Amino acid sequence: MEKLPNGILRSRTTPKELRDTLRMDDGPLKSNISYAIQLLELLDYLIGGDKFVAGVAHQMLIKTYIQNVCEIMHALFRNLLATSCKYPKETKFGFKWCINAIHEDGHLSIVGNKERDTLHLLRNLRDKTHLYLAEEYNASDFNSFGETEFYWSKHVFYNIITNSQFCLDKSFFQIFAPKSNEIEHIRNNPLTI
Repeated sequence: MEKLPNGILRSRTTPKELRDTLRMDDGPLKSNISYAIQLLELLDYLIGGDKFVAGVAHQMLIKTYIQNVCEIMHALFRNLLATSCKYPKETKFGFKWCINAIHEDGHLSIVGNKERDTLHLLRNLRDKTHLYLAEEYNASDFNSFGETEFYWSKHVFYNIITNSQFCLDKSFFQIFAPKSNEIEHIRNNPLTI
């Protein structure tokens, strides 16, 4: 098996620099998001290269990528909403609720109707985390996670993480910028569940 190249994880920046580019006051949350972003970098590399994994392992890496993207976006949205002082402390900031609140409150100009619907589709994919759900729906995860879902999650994540409400320097997230072939794929393949 081929080895991963040296420096695949943030060879240009330190975790501290990554944390410092996130716009939030919660230090532990910034750290956790930074670690999750580093994992995304590795997953992005493994998914994008056909030398390392294929078949079921490839699909499950995409599943892990989407779950991680959703957890990061949920944390970002929850933090933004919780610190806005608009909601009482006892508010339950579930991901579905956060997506709708971000959209309705106009916090992010990029979360229009189409983006909100895409976020909900990704959330539905993220919810397939639980293995017992496959039994309930008589379905397998294998066909739920592919190239289309990966490109859409990458596209939405990049647009959200580079929003000025969440980061100070977009260049830290260029690794997630969709490539021209990925954008073309997104145009030709709507995300459906």
